[in-house]
Amino acid sequence: MKTKRKVNIEFKKVETLPFLNEMDDNVIYISDKYGISEHKCLCGCGFRVAMPISIREWSYKIDSKKRLSMHPSVGNYQYKCKSHYIIKKGVANFV
Repeated sequence: MKTKRKVNIEFKKVETLPFLNEMDDNVIYISDKYGISEHKCLCGCGFRVAMPISIREWSYKIDSKKRLSMHPSVGNYQYKCKSHYIIKKGVANFV
């Protein structure tokens, strides 16, 4: 797959997830306590994207440089933007 665009991202470990209007752009919020991560869609459309953290859903890694990678990719086909991105080493690669 060819990368169409790249967005640098950050992550914040939280106990409870913030409300959408309290979320920062390009930040993925991760709650290990509740097994969920959420963020505003990284395309900029503003929709809330929820990703359950589990063996059957999404998993994540944080490397020694504090960069987030998530697996599998994020496909927001239910939203008008239809964005699809792969989060690897602190970058969302739109495909």
